[in-house]
Amino acid sequence: MPENAKDVFLCHAHEDKTTIVHPLYRALERVGISCWLDEAEIRWGESITGQIEKGLSTSRYVLAVLSPSFLKKSYAQGEMRVALSRQLSTGEVRILPLVVGPVGPILEQFPLLLSDQLQVIWKDNPEEIVEQLRPLLRPGSRAVTRVCFISSEYPPHVLGGLGVHVGQLTAALGTYVDMDVVLPSPDEESYQAPSPRVHLFPLAKAHATYNDPTSWLRFSELAAQRILRRARQVGRPDVIHCHDWVTVLAGIKCRWALQVPLVFHLHLPNRSRLCASAENLGLISADLVTVNSETMHDELLDRHLPLRCNVEVVKNGVDLEAFHPCDNWPAEDGYILFVGRLVQQKGVEHLLRAFHYVREKFPDIRLKIVGDGDLRQGLEGLCTERKLAEQVDFLGWKTGQDLVALYQKAVVVAVPSIYEPFGMTALEALACQRPVVASRLGGLKENIRPGVTGYLFEPKDELELAQWLMTLLSNPELCQRMGRAGRAHVQNEGYTWPEIASQFVKSYESIVGKSLDLSLPARFGEFRDHIVSDAKEIPPNLRDVSNTLLELFDWSA
Repeated sequence: MPENAKDVFLCHAHEDKTTIVHPLYRALERVGISCWLDEAEIRWGESITGQIEKGLSTSRYVLAVLSPSFLKKSYAQGEMRVALSRQLSTGEVRILPLVVGPVGPILEQFPLLLSDQLQVIWKDNPEEIVEQLRPLLRPGSRAVTRVCFISSEYPPHVLGGLGVHVGQLTAALGTYVDMDVVLPSPDEESYQAPSPRVHLFPLAKAHATYNDPTSWLRFSELAAQRILRRARQVGRPDVIHCHDWVTVLAGIKCRWALQVPLVFHLHLPNRSRLCASAENLGLISADLVTVNSETMHDELLDRHLPLRCNVEVVKNGVDLEAFHPCDNWPAEDGYILFVGRLVQQKGVEHLLRAFHYVREKFPDIRLKIVGDGDLRQGLEGLCTERKLAEQVDFLGWKTGQDLVALYQKAVVVAVPSIYEPFGMTALEALACQRPVVASRLGGLKENIRPGVTGYLFEPKDELELAQWLMTLLSNPELCQRMGRAGRAHVQNEGYTWPEIASQFVKSYESIVGKSLDLSLPARFGEFRDHIVSDAKEIPPNLRDVSNTLLELFDWSA
């Protein structure tokens, strides 16, 4: 299909929009069938006839709502005749007739259409019609009804983009399918109530922590046991969907035990051999690998692993209702904002050094740092050393409306990372209509449009970072213009969770129902042996890890 082509062109009379077309449009979009609908596709100033002609020519099918109102509208009949002419000239079925009311009048007006083509009757039943269309529009695919996520994080216990991604994506997927989410169960902590059709399965005995890599091996074994037990109770899920190396061993075990496809979404690559070996094992075992940026896509391919599937790029999203601009641009008490973990990867040290230069020109400006991490004490020490302490606020973690309010009142948001696969905080800032100054790397250089929604600088270049911050601080009109462009960019370029969920549903349907290759992939034994040997070297869990590892891999020996 051509770029931006749709599955279905909705041909209809204006009078049928509210009662038929809109319910049908929503039902089709919910299951990942894209629709060309005039009000959604034609923008102010564009040629109406030109855009309709483009939609008719590029859409795979024309779904014609044939009602009494349709028979009175010359423009709707004109669209139908164009589609019918192409159908007759090519011999390919392009028109899907949806009859509303008596068939007789329609047959009189369009005898060539209905005399030799099956039609569907409208009975206020959009969901049933969609189910009839799905096999035609998704040939070779099978409807997905239940997906099992395995995740290390879920709101409110979120340490980074992974937890936000899982919380938002499961809620959006819940409009399509039932979701099981298997999670560790932190001491004295509980997860927020999930959305409808999202079911949480926290594991009481799994107290995993990122500070101990071997604790995730124990989590993986317990997670696999829970998924296999639920499969015996209610049946197998259609897909197992894992997030990062901390969960993928459970997904691998369930893939072979249940013979269902495995989707592995990689958020942040790892460097240590134990973690990277688990990650590589997931990459070569998965039936679909997804990443959140083109940079990550290229990085994975550079590993030259024997992948059995494609690597697809699926962007992260942002909740545009939660992250929104305020009514007024920040007054004189506006500030520079950073949001993220206080770890070396995020480059906060370079932001503080750049702020030292910024303060010389803007002595009253403040820098607010939202987040926490191992480097906090050292960063506070650097502020004292550079005499910045009175103008830098370390606020710790903020969530919900408190975080949104901090974005809204900032003049500019800085993202000074030295490594960043995607950069979700940049997306949140854009959604709040704030310009972003970010490192020219990873997903940041794909998400920020220099000179339009913000500026990019070379990582660790503190002078260039300071220059762009001062450019924005000295020009409120430029900040506002970039802020508006940033919000529009997020809205129009597919950075919303419903669109991302729709993309995943299509990906699920492309792999479900196909025959699985149940042989062990090349290098499986190599990576498995790395995990076992390295885990046994990590104290103090030697005895527990030995038994857990045998249970994890006894099926693959």
